[in-house]
Amino acid sequence: MSFEKLVTLSPKEVGLRIGLCSKTVLKLINAGEITPVYRMNKRVIRVPQFAVDAYLSACEADESDSQN
Repeated sequence: MSFEKLVTLSPKEVGLRIGLCSKTVLKLINAGEITPVYRMNKRVIRVPQFAVDAYLSACEADESDSQN
């Protein structure tokens, strides 16, 4: 059996990868635009890499729709 390792990022790491500050990433998480997220406790949030990829794909799709 092969198991893929789930890569998770902190909001700060997500912000660095997509060019936003960590507070903006937290706002996107709270608004439900980046899902799923894992809350380890009240202060620790982890975001899977596939959720970041899905958010970026959605943003690119919205951008291409608005240009047409």
